[in-house]
Amino acid sequence: MARVLSRGDFAGILVALLSVFVAVSVGQELVPPPFLDTDQSELTVSPNDSLVVTCKGRAPLSWSYPRNFGADTANRVSIKVPGNRSMAGEYASVLTIQNMTSSDTGRFRCFYSNTLPADVEDSYNAASVYVFVKDPNELFV
Repeated sequence: MARVLSRGDFAGILVALLSVFVAVSVGQELVPPPFLDTDQSELTVSPNDSLVVTCKGRAPLSWSYPRNFGADTANRVSIKVPGNRSMAGEYASVLTIQNMTSSDTGRFRCFYSNTLPADVEDSYNAASVYVFVKDPNELFV
């Protein structure tokens, strides 16, 4: 039995086809989305734990943080770019956050650096993980 496409299905197919057409028409290689070293969509950590997440992809990478990301993060966050381009077309970025707090709870995204801000939340353009800092002293995060 044939399946009837919804308006959303049709729009998704149209966007994918247009992306392929534009990439081919200007001679660009289609680049698969970046990926994380975890296959879990959510991670739970305890207060004061460190979070280490590695992202890999085929172009330079950047990170975005949750809106409520702690104000005191400058001295707790590091992003390392280990030996990029060691293999043709492979890039990596390692996000480390020390001394996690409940205000660090939220979605962390890795995306290609040339991605438009409006496209960062798109699952094709970014890899993400939701991190929950389980603090018994902070019941409402």
